Amino acid sequence: MGLICKRSVFQVLGNLMKKPSLLDDEKYKLTKDDFYSEGESSFYVIIFAAINNLHEQGIEEIDIMMIDSFLSSYEVQYKVFNDNNGLEYLENALEQSNIRNFDYSYNRLKKFSLLREYKKNGFDIKDIYDESIINPKEQELMMEKFDNMTLQDIVNHFEEKQLKIRSVFLIDEQSECQHAAKGARQLLKKFKEEPDYGVSLIGNLQNTIFRGAKPKTLFMRSAPSNLGKTRLSLAEATDLAIDEIYDLEKKKWIYRNKGENVLFISTEMEAERLQPTILSYISGVKESKIKDGDLTPEEEQRIEKAIQVLERSNFWIEYVPDFDTQMIETKIKQHIIENQAQYIFFD
Repeated sequence: MGLICKRSVFQVLGNLMKKPSLLDDEKYKLTKDDFYSEGESSFYVIIFAAINNLHEQGIEEIDIMMIDSFLSSYEVQYKVFNDNNGLEYLENALEQSNIRNFDYSYNRLKKFSLLREYKKNGFDIKDIYDESIINPKEQELMMEKFDNMTLQDIVNHFEEKQLKIRSVFLIDEQSECQHAAKGARQLLKKFKEEPDYGVSLIGNLQNTIFRGAKPKTLFMRSAPSNLGKTRLSLAEATDLAIDEIYDLEKKKWIYRNKGENVLFISTEMEAERLQPTILSYISGVKESKIKDGDLTPEEEQRIEKAIQVLERSNFWIEYVPDFDTQMIETKIKQHIIENQAQYIFFD
């Protein structure tokens, strides 16, 4: 038993030939690593690479001879292709693949790819898939369990293991006990030197209540639907992230403090739907005019400048329509590590 499902590879490659546009679908994410397993031939990788290259050239449906012709320009790859009876394989893949089964085959392909990645990084995967099992009954039970797992289930399995290990070996360094009076005088002196105030928010009322946006604090805002919660949160996130904004009263660009590292997690709207609001806030151009494409030359210049301001910011939007608490926690950790996110909005 190897860590690759050849039947799933067969189905996926056949469907990609019939419908290469699947490679553009955001629902699917395929790379050459999904088609290669240690100890296996690079045959499947070569076919996938050929399909991907032909698709990038704008071909909407790929036949066998197109792949043969494409690979004939690459001596090493073409030899592997012919040594594995590539033409016959592709002919069968085209005949036997069914687009209705693509999701199933894709998910199965990705699950094996995920396990290979965990194994490559030193994880023991036997709890999920034990390649050493030879007893048919045990194999059947293992495969039944594996088939019922999703990609998220597999990720959760390994994350739970790591969390258990973490809880055993790492002491919570944030836990401490002290007398209520300890350090009170020093704290008072600190407030005199530097008042307890975070980065300014939008509006005097919010700044008075929250004393600005401060690290290690949580703000929650609740209101009925369609009362502007997303718009207000997005404006606050933008305001924190940018270092320059257009002042409508002064009719000029105003420099501010350096932008902060901001993550905006959206559960309802994609980034493309949020961008007009962001650009409107920075430039002072009405959002309706941006969406209508009805801009004066001066407004176009302001929008272009707003884009430049946004480009140099460290402002990230993560769209997660289907989520659970563990996924959100993982996304936040990822942005803290990769993008040094300090201020996080969840909408």
